[in-house]
Amino acid sequence: MLDFTELPADSVRFEQLIREILVRSGFEVHWTGTGPDGGRDLAAIERALGPLAQFERRWLVNCKHYAGSGRSVGS
Repeated sequence: MLDFTELPADSVRFEQLIREILVRSGFEVHWTGTGPDGGRDLAAIERALGPLAQFERRWLVNCKHYAGSGRSVGS
């Protein structure tokens, strides 16, 4: 079990954790870096084999880390 309160409040480590989970799940992941990113922390590409052909989906991921802060998640 993960204890998210062990992560620093700056959210960089949380974004790295989410990136690692996506990579291990087979996604190609690109980190947008720190600073103003327009709410896009990670860009992920999912490649899959459909019934007729291969296809890919592109995902934009916004990571929010508020464990233990007492605040709710917003944008």
